Amino acid sequence: MRSSIVDGDEVLSEGAFKVLAWQRDSTEVSSGVFTYQDNLWVGLQTSEGDYLPEIVWFNGTSGGLKPWTTLPTYYWPVTFVACDFYAIYPTTAPNIEEQPREGSTRPVRYIDYDNNEGKTDLLLAATTTNSAQAAADASAAGGTDGMAKLLFHHVLTRVSFKAQRDTQTPGPQLNVTVKSVELCNIRQMGTFKFQNLPNSPGVAPLLGIWSLRGSYKDLMLYNDATGVTLTDAETAYTLTDANTSATLIPQQLTGWDITQTITENNSLATPGTYLKIGCTVTIDGYEGNFVDGGYVYVPFNANLTMNKHYEYTLHFGGGYDHEGHLILQPIYITNTVVPWATGISEDIDPGWL
Repeated sequence: MRSSIVDGDEVLSEGAFKVLAWQRDSTEVSSGVFTYQDNLWVGLQTSEGDYLPEIVWFNGTSGGLKPWTTLPTYYWPVTFVACDFYAIYPTTAPNIEEQPREGSTRPVRYIDYDNNEGKTDLLLAATTTNSAQAAADASAAGGTDGMAKLLFHHVLTRVSFKAQRDTQTPGPQLNVTVKSVELCNIRQMGTFKFQNLPNSPGVAPLLGIWSLRGSYKDLMLYNDATGVTLTDAETAYTLTDANTSATLIPQQLTGWDITQTITENNSLATPGTYLKIGCTVTIDGYEGNFVDGGYVYVPFNANLTMNKHYEYTLHFGGGYDHEGHLILQPIYITNTVVPWATGISEDIDPGWL
Protein backbone atom coordinates (compact mmCIF):
# COMPACT_ATOMS: atom_id res chain seq x y z
CA MET A 1 0.00 0.00 0.00
CA ARG A 2 1.30 3.44 -0.92
CA SER A 3 0.13 7.00 -0.29
CA SER A 4 0.22 10.10 -2.44
CA ILE A 5 0.36 13.50 -0.75
CA VAL A 6 -1.33 16.60 -2.16
CA ASP A 7 -0.40 20.03 -0.70
CA GLY A 8 2.01 18.41 1.71
CA ASP A 9 5.16 20.54 1.80
CA GLU A 10 5.10 20.76 5.59
CA VAL A 11 4.50 17.04 5.84
CA LEU A 12 7.48 16.49 3.56
CA SER A 13 9.69 18.54 5.89
CA GLU A 14 9.29 15.94 8.63
CA GLY A 15 9.10 13.02 6.26
CA ALA A 16 6.41 11.23 8.24
CA PHE A 17 2.77 11.38 9.27
CA LYS A 18 0.43 8.93 10.95
CA VAL A 19 -2.71 7.29 9.62
CA LEU A 20 -5.65 5.51 11.14
CA ALA A 21 -7.54 3.23 8.76
CA TRP A 22 -10.82 1.43 9.16
CA GLN A 23 -12.15 -1.28 6.85
CA ARG A 24 -15.87 -1.02 6.25
CA ASP A 25 -18.18 -4.00 6.30
CA SER A 26 -18.67 -5.33 2.77
CA THR A 27 -22.43 -4.82 3.00
CA GLU A 28 -24.05 -1.49 3.82
CA VAL A 29 -26.91 -1.70 6.28
CA SER A 30 -29.21 0.88 4.64
CA SER A 31 -29.06 4.40 3.27
CA GLY A 32 -25.30 4.48 3.41
CA VAL A 33 -25.11 3.40 7.05
CA PHE A 34 -22.56 0.68 7.61
CA THR A 35 -20.55 -1.02 10.26
CA TYR A 36 -16.78 -1.23 10.58
CA GLN A 37 -15.30 -4.66 10.28
CA ASP A 38 -11.78 -4.15 11.56
CA ASN A 39 -8.74 -1.96 11.85
CA LEU A 40 -6.90 -2.09 8.54
CA TRP A 41 -3.57 -2.07 10.35
CA VAL A 42 -3.49 -5.64 11.56
CA GLY A 43 -2.23 -5.96 15.12
CA LEU A 44 -2.28 -2.22 15.88
CA GLN A 45 -4.86 -2.24 18.64
CA THR A 46 -4.61 -1.83 22.39
CA SER A 47 -5.75 -4.49 24.82
CA GLU A 48 -8.94 -2.43 25.23
CA GLY A 49 -9.57 -2.63 21.50
CA ASP A 50 -8.68 0.98 20.66
CA TYR A 51 -7.27 1.53 17.20
CA LEU A 52 -3.71 2.75 16.88
CA PRO A 53 -2.22 4.71 13.99
CA GLU A 54 0.49 3.50 11.67
CA ILE A 55 3.41 5.76 10.81
CA VAL A 56 3.80 6.44 7.09
CA TRP A 57 7.32 7.35 5.96
CA PHE A 58 8.56 9.23 2.93
CA ASN A 59 10.51 6.86 0.71
CA GLY A 60 12.14 9.04 -1.95
CA THR A 61 10.74 9.76 -5.40
CA SER A 62 9.98 7.46 -8.29
CA GLY A 63 8.19 7.86 -11.61
CA GLY A 64 7.04 11.39 -10.83
CA LEU A 65 5.34 10.21 -7.63
CA LYS A 66 6.20 10.95 -4.03
CA PRO A 67 5.70 7.49 -2.57
CA TRP A 68 5.06 7.10 1.10
CA THR A 69 5.13 3.68 2.64
CA THR A 70 4.57 1.75 5.82
CA LEU A 71 6.80 -0.75 7.53
CA PRO A 72 5.59 -3.48 7.55
CA THR A 73 3.74 -3.62 4.24
CA TYR A 74 -0.05 -3.84 4.35
CA TYR A 75 -2.34 -5.12 1.60
CA TRP A 76 -5.71 -4.03 0.34
CA PRO A 77 -8.77 -6.09 1.28
CA VAL A 78 -11.08 -7.52 -1.41
CA THR A 79 -11.66 -5.24 -4.38
CA PHE A 80 -14.82 -3.36 -3.50
CA VAL A 81 -14.51 -3.15 0.28
CA ALA A 82 -14.16 0.52 1.13
CA CYS A 83 -11.62 1.77 3.64
CA ASP A 84 -11.58 5.07 5.50
CA PHE A 85 -8.23 6.79 6.01
CA TYR A 86 -7.56 9.59 8.48
CA ALA A 87 -4.10 11.16 8.36
CA ILE A 88 -2.54 13.37 11.03
CA TYR A 89 0.50 15.65 10.98
CA PRO A 90 2.72 16.04 12.94
CA THR A 91 3.30 12.59 14.35
CA THR A 92 3.35 14.10 17.85
CA ALA A 93 -0.27 15.28 17.55
CA PRO A 94 -2.96 13.38 19.49
CA ASN A 95 -4.61 10.39 17.86
CA ILE A 96 -8.04 10.55 16.28
CA GLU A 97 -10.60 8.96 18.59
CA GLU A 98 -14.10 7.72 17.96
CA GLN A 99 -17.35 7.65 19.87
CA PRO A 100 -20.78 6.14 19.13
CA ARG A 101 -23.20 8.23 17.11
CA GLU A 102 -26.71 8.05 18.47
CA GLY A 103 -29.09 6.21 16.13
CA SER A 104 -26.35 4.97 13.82
CA THR A 105 -23.63 2.38 13.69
CA ARG A 106 -21.33 4.99 12.17
CA PRO A 107 -19.11 6.56 14.86
CA VAL A 108 -18.09 10.18 15.32
CA ARG A 109 -14.39 10.78 14.65
CA TYR A 110 -12.73 13.57 16.59
CA ILE A 111 -9.39 14.84 17.83
CA ASP A 112 -8.89 16.69 21.13
CA TYR A 113 -6.16 19.26 20.72
CA ASP A 114 -4.21 21.43 23.12
CA ASN A 115 -2.17 24.14 21.40
CA ASN A 116 -1.27 26.32 24.38
CA GLU A 117 2.20 27.14 23.09
CA GLY A 118 0.93 28.34 19.72
CA LYS A 119 4.00 26.88 18.01
CA THR A 120 2.83 23.70 16.29
CA ASP A 121 0.69 23.23 13.22
CA LEU A 122 -2.01 20.62 12.74
CA LEU A 123 -2.78 19.17 9.31
CA LEU A 124 -5.46 16.57 8.74
CA ALA A 125 -6.59 14.55 5.75
CA ALA A 126 -9.42 12.09 5.26
CA THR A 127 -10.66 9.98 2.37
CA THR A 128 -12.63 6.87 1.47
CA THR A 129 -11.24 4.51 -1.15
CA ASN A 130 -10.90 0.85 -2.11
CA SER A 131 -8.35 -1.22 -3.99
CA ALA A 132 -9.98 -0.56 -7.39
CA GLN A 133 -10.05 3.22 -6.89
CA ALA A 134 -6.55 3.15 -5.43
CA ALA A 135 -5.23 1.32 -8.50
CA ALA A 136 -6.92 3.83 -10.81
CA ASP A 137 -5.44 6.79 -8.89
CA ALA A 138 -1.98 5.23 -9.04
CA SER A 139 -2.28 4.54 -12.77
CA ALA A 140 -3.38 8.14 -13.47
CA ALA A 141 -0.28 9.36 -11.62
CA GLY A 142 2.02 7.07 -13.60
CA GLY A 143 2.46 4.41 -10.95
CA THR A 144 1.44 0.80 -10.51
CA ASP A 145 0.78 0.23 -6.80
CA GLY A 146 -2.63 1.07 -5.40
CA MET A 147 -2.45 4.29 -3.40
CA ALA A 148 -4.65 6.19 -1.00
CA LYS A 149 -4.74 9.78 -2.21
CA LEU A 150 -4.70 12.27 0.66
CA LEU A 151 -5.39 16.00 0.61
CA PHE A 152 -3.99 17.68 3.72
CA HIS A 153 -5.62 20.78 5.19
CA HIS A 154 -4.45 23.21 7.84
CA VAL A 155 -7.18 23.07 10.46
CA LEU A 156 -5.66 25.79 12.64
CA THR A 157 -5.36 29.50 11.89
CA ARG A 158 -2.11 31.45 11.78
CA VAL A 159 -1.39 35.03 12.87
CA SER A 160 1.69 37.21 12.52
CA PHE A 161 2.44 40.84 13.34
CA LYS A 162 4.42 43.77 12.03
CA ALA A 163 4.86 47.22 13.58
CA GLN A 164 4.93 50.65 11.97
CA ARG A 165 5.17 54.19 13.30
CA ASP A 166 2.06 56.22 12.53
CA THR A 167 2.70 58.16 9.33
CA GLN A 168 0.18 60.77 10.46
CA THR A 169 2.40 61.76 13.39
CA PRO A 170 4.55 64.73 12.30
CA GLY A 171 8.11 64.04 11.22
CA PRO A 172 10.76 62.16 13.17
CA GLN A 173 9.76 63.47 16.59
CA LEU A 174 7.91 60.29 17.64
CA ASN A 175 10.30 57.52 18.77
CA VAL A 176 8.88 54.01 19.25
CA THR A 177 10.59 50.78 20.33
CA VAL A 178 8.48 47.60 20.53
CA LYS A 179 9.70 44.98 23.01
CA SER A 180 6.81 42.54 23.36
CA VAL A 181 3.41 41.66 21.96
CA GLU A 182 1.04 39.42 23.90
CA LEU A 183 -2.38 38.24 22.72
CA CYS A 184 -4.62 38.03 25.78
CA ASN A 185 -7.86 36.16 26.44
CA ILE A 186 -7.97 33.51 23.73
CA ARG A 187 -8.88 29.80 23.78
CA GLN A 188 -6.20 27.30 22.83
CA MET A 189 -7.96 24.00 23.56
CA GLY A 190 -10.64 22.49 21.38
CA THR A 191 -12.16 19.42 19.77
CA PHE A 192 -12.25 18.98 16.01
CA LYS A 193 -15.03 16.69 14.79
CA PHE A 194 -14.95 15.20 11.30
CA GLN A 195 -17.95 15.05 9.04
CA ASN A 196 -19.07 11.68 7.74
CA LEU A 197 -16.94 10.55 4.84
CA PRO A 198 -18.83 9.93 1.59
CA ASN A 199 -20.07 6.48 0.75
CA SER A 200 -18.34 6.35 -2.63
CA PRO A 201 -14.57 5.95 -2.89
CA GLY A 202 -12.46 8.91 -3.95
CA VAL A 203 -10.74 11.97 -2.51
CA ALA A 204 -12.98 13.77 -0.02
CA PRO A 205 -12.58 17.34 1.15
CA LEU A 206 -11.91 17.64 4.84
CA LEU A 207 -14.95 19.16 6.47
CA GLY A 208 -15.36 19.45 10.19
CA ILE A 209 -15.96 21.94 12.95
CA TRP A 210 -14.13 23.07 16.06
CA SER A 211 -15.70 23.37 19.47
CA LEU A 212 -13.72 25.37 22.02
CA ARG A 213 -13.06 24.27 25.57
CA GLY A 214 -10.86 25.19 28.49
CA SER A 215 -10.12 28.54 30.09
CA TYR A 216 -9.00 31.77 28.46
CA LYS A 217 -5.25 32.10 28.12
CA ASP A 218 -2.58 34.60 27.07
CA LEU A 219 -0.09 33.86 24.28
CA MET A 220 3.23 35.69 23.96
CA LEU A 221 3.77 36.44 20.27
CA TYR A 222 6.95 38.48 20.48
CA ASN A 223 9.39 39.13 23.33
CA ASP A 224 12.79 40.79 23.00
CA ALA A 225 14.56 42.85 25.67
CA THR A 226 16.22 45.02 23.01
CA GLY A 227 13.15 45.31 20.85
CA VAL A 228 12.59 46.75 17.39
CA THR A 229 12.89 50.52 16.92
CA LEU A 230 10.52 51.96 14.34
CA THR A 231 12.88 54.47 12.79
CA ASP A 232 11.24 54.84 9.38
CA ALA A 233 7.57 55.82 9.31
CA GLU A 234 7.21 54.30 5.83
CA THR A 235 8.41 50.83 6.89
CA ALA A 236 6.41 48.03 8.55
CA TYR A 237 8.95 46.17 10.69
CA THR A 238 8.59 42.41 11.04
CA LEU A 239 8.64 41.23 14.63
CA THR A 240 11.16 38.47 14.09
CA ASP A 241 10.99 36.46 17.30
CA ALA A 242 10.54 32.73 16.67
CA ASN A 243 7.05 32.82 18.22
CA THR A 244 5.81 35.78 16.19
CA SER A 245 3.93 33.63 13.70
CA ALA A 246 1.58 31.73 15.97
CA THR A 247 -0.98 29.01 15.33
CA LEU A 248 -4.35 29.29 17.04
CA ILE A 249 -7.48 27.21 17.21
CA PRO A 250 -10.01 28.99 14.92
CA GLN A 251 -12.35 31.24 16.89
CA GLN A 252 -14.32 34.47 16.93
CA LEU A 253 -12.54 37.07 19.08
CA THR A 254 -14.46 39.94 20.66
CA GLY A 255 -12.32 42.91 21.57
CA TRP A 256 -11.78 44.21 25.10
CA ASP A 257 -14.36 46.72 26.33
CA ILE A 258 -12.21 49.72 27.27
CA THR A 259 -14.63 50.65 30.06
CA GLN A 260 -13.28 47.64 31.97
CA THR A 261 -9.99 47.87 33.86
CA ILE A 262 -7.36 45.24 33.12
CA THR A 263 -5.85 43.94 36.36
CA GLU A 264 -2.20 43.07 37.00
CA ASN A 265 -2.77 39.41 36.03
CA ASN A 266 -4.40 40.45 32.71
CA SER A 267 -7.87 39.44 33.91
CA LEU A 268 -11.18 41.12 33.09
CA ALA A 269 -14.63 40.90 34.60
CA THR A 270 -15.97 39.93 31.16
CA PRO A 271 -13.46 38.21 28.84
CA GLY A 272 -12.43 40.34 25.91
CA THR A 273 -9.43 39.93 23.63
CA TYR A 274 -6.67 42.53 23.50
CA LEU A 275 -3.02 43.02 22.60
CA LYS A 276 -0.69 43.90 25.46
CA ILE A 277 2.24 45.67 23.82
CA GLY A 278 5.43 46.38 25.72
CA CYS A 279 7.02 49.51 24.27
CA THR A 280 8.63 52.87 24.85
CA VAL A 281 7.29 55.98 23.17
CA THR A 282 9.16 59.26 23.43
CA ILE A 283 8.89 62.58 21.62
CA ASP A 284 11.83 64.81 20.86
CA GLY A 285 11.83 67.81 23.19
CA TYR A 286 9.78 66.07 25.90
CA GLU A 287 11.09 64.11 28.87
CA GLY A 288 10.20 60.54 29.76
CA ASN A 289 8.28 57.61 28.32
CA PHE A 290 4.73 58.48 27.35
CA VAL A 291 3.66 54.89 28.04
CA ASP A 292 3.05 54.73 31.79
CA GLY A 293 3.97 51.27 33.09
CA GLY A 294 5.58 50.32 29.78
CA TYR A 295 2.50 48.78 28.14
CA VAL A 296 -0.10 49.86 25.60
CA TYR A 297 -3.37 47.92 25.37
CA VAL A 298 -5.34 47.58 22.13
CA PRO A 299 -8.75 45.85 21.69
CA PHE A 300 -8.50 42.98 19.21
CA ASN A 301 -11.55 41.92 17.20
CA ALA A 302 -11.11 39.09 14.71
CA ASN A 303 -12.87 36.15 13.13
CA LEU A 304 -10.06 33.62 12.73
CA THR A 305 -10.98 30.75 10.41
CA MET A 306 -9.04 27.58 9.75
CA ASN A 307 -6.57 27.22 6.90
CA LYS A 308 -5.98 31.00 6.84
CA HIS A 309 -2.88 33.11 7.64
CA TYR A 310 -3.66 36.58 8.98
CA GLU A 311 -0.99 39.28 8.91
CA TYR A 312 -1.53 42.33 11.11
CA THR A 313 0.36 45.63 11.18
CA LEU A 314 0.38 47.62 14.42
CA HIS A 315 0.38 51.35 13.67
CA PHE A 316 1.87 53.24 16.61
CA GLY A 317 0.68 56.73 17.43
CA GLY A 318 -1.70 56.09 20.29
CA GLY A 319 -3.44 53.35 22.26
CA TYR A 320 -4.87 52.84 25.75
CA ASP A 321 -3.54 52.27 29.24
CA HIS A 322 -4.90 49.40 31.36
CA GLU A 323 -7.84 51.56 32.48
CA GLY A 324 -8.89 52.40 28.94
CA HIS A 325 -7.51 55.95 28.91
CA LEU A 326 -6.06 57.18 25.66
CA ILE A 327 -2.29 57.49 25.37
CA LEU A 328 -0.84 60.17 23.10
CA GLN A 329 -4.16 61.51 22.00
CA PRO A 330 -3.27 64.02 19.28
CA ILE A 331 -3.94 67.72 19.92
CA TYR A 332 -6.33 69.00 17.32
CA ILE A 333 -6.91 72.78 16.91
CA THR A 334 -10.36 73.84 15.85
CA ASN A 335 -11.70 77.32 15.26
CA THR A 336 -15.07 78.99 15.03
CA VAL A 337 -15.73 81.93 12.72
CA VAL A 338 -18.19 84.56 13.97
CA PRO A 339 -19.35 87.75 12.25
CA TRP A 340 -17.06 90.69 12.81
CA ALA A 341 -19.10 93.19 14.85
CA THR A 342 -19.23 96.83 13.74
CA GLY A 343 -16.83 98.97 15.78
CA ILE A 344 -18.15 101.50 18.29
CA SER A 345 -17.01 105.13 17.82
CA GLU A 346 -16.08 106.97 21.01
CA ASP A 347 -14.19 110.15 21.88
CA ILE A 348 -11.07 109.39 23.87
CA ASP A 349 -9.69 111.90 26.32
CA PRO A 350 -5.94 111.35 26.44
CA GLY A 351 -5.83 113.36 29.70
CA TRP A 352 -2.88 115.55 28.79
CA LEU A 353 -4.43 118.27 26.68
